[in-house]
Amino acid sequence: MKPRAALMIPTPFAALTVAAGIPLALVLILIDVRLWPIGLLYLVFIAILMAADVILAVPSRALGLETAPPALLYVGETEAFEITLGADIRRRPAVLEVALDVGAALHEPERLAARLVPGEPLELSIALTPKRRGMGEVHRLWLRWRGPLNLITRQRR
Repeated sequence: MKPRAALMIPTPFAALTVAAGIPLALVLILIDVRLWPIGLLYLVFIAILMAADVILAVPSRALGLETAPPALLYVGETEAFEITLGADIRRRPAVLEVALDVGAALHEPERLAARLVPGEPLELSIALTPKRRGMGEVHRLWLRWRGPLNLITRQRR
């Protein structure tokens, strides 16, 4: 299955930053009605910062991903799902969150967060434990990381 393009989602910090402009604009309008364009300029400024965050964030196509799932799992035992991430980036390190979407036969694995350093492969291991007998399936691998300004989250599955 071919990986899809990364989704870009505003962070809660971005939402708060935009919401902070509402009382600012109202106060400026109460002071003088002719100051309303300042509120609009504030929103344009935040939009420019969000666009810069998208540009400065690690691009999805720069992430190389290799996985090595366990061949066989026994009930009551834990095996490692190995993930190797490489990044062709020259920017500052990014913190990646990794999560697995698994079927009903497996316990929900923990989410991992790790720092991706330019030029160094990142090797992660997620523990998989079966709940019962049957076919244990890993449906998706999710990657999520934020831009350097903390305004946009990129997510890839």
